[in-house]
Amino acid sequence: MATPKSRTYRLHLSEEGTDAFLECHSRLARIARRFIPYGATLTVAMLLIEALDGPELCDELSAPAVIRLTGRIEHFVGASPLASALVV
Repeated sequence: MATPKSRTYRLHLSEEGTDAFLECHSRLARIARRFIPYGATLTVAMLLIEALDGPELCDELSAPAVIRLTGRIEHFVGASPLASALVV
């Protein structure tokens, strides 16, 4: 029986975005009280985004505070097959 393979995602973040991702990752790990892969943080973020309706998501993504998180620093994050199912 074949096991589903993980998938790697490329994130383009600013320094502020990198710091925000790492802060969220650290917070999630503290809540879980476990060492967790970075992909777990990405999957949780994707699940939260999926829960938003269209207009709410558009408003959230166009907010200046969110726009500042994108940038030219490239990060590769592996995630579980669950994350792949969330990507359209």
